Amino acid sequence: MLTIPKLLKEKYVTQNFHIIASSIFFILFSYVIILFLKSTLYNGWRHVFYLFSPLNILAIAFLEYIRTKRSIKSYHIAVLISYVTLIPTMLWGIKSHPHQYVYFNNLAGENWENKWEMDYWGLSGKQLLEFILNTDKEQNITICDLEYENTRRNLLLVEEQLKKRITWDCSAFQDKQEEAPQVARLPKYFFVYESRFIPKVVKENYREIHTINVNKQKISYILQLKSK
Repeated sequence: MLTIPKLLKEKYVTQNFHIIASSIFFILFSYVIILFLKSTLYNGWRHVFYLFSPLNILAIAFLEYIRTKRSIKSYHIAVLISYVTLIPTMLWGIKSHPHQYVYFNNLAGENWENKWEMDYWGLSGKQLLEFILNTDKEQNITICDLEYENTRRNLLLVEEQLKKRITWDCSAFQDKQEEAPQVARLPKYFFVYESRFIPKVVKENYREIHTINVNKQKISYILQLKSK
């Protein structure tokens, strides 16, 4: 961003002024609105995904400025630095596989789960299901989660024979008139991907038995009914 005044004076920029100016506007305006109005970004940072395009445009404009106005050596150094900055992200992704999609850089600090949504799409549901199927020998296992049936979709990835042991049962939570379902109606396991969706009755009657962690941060976990 510090190079913007210089870039605006270049011929390359004047020829593409509308594109570059629009990119700068979208970036600055978006951040100002979010920071000063303290906007609530529900379900993660996907609300600002559109900023990827203007950020890339500015990065390309900067590289083009170096290529045309500086030495070719400076251009190669800038490109090399760009690649080097990707190394920490690549290493993090390899280390965190298959859950590299929950990446947060060092600026995010610690205790991610208390600041942002983690496994919003419930992609770790397959690993949660595998844990249950490997540790619980019952032939009829009841499971529920309340986040757009993430776990139910993950059942498509489970072997057909094992899938038959799983019964999807969220009926205890679907009755709007019944604020406190009877314990007998509750499923044996409750999968959690986002803590804000946990009903009070679950907090009172379940205990945590298994978690999936990425970089020492919990992204999803299994709760088991205390009476079972």
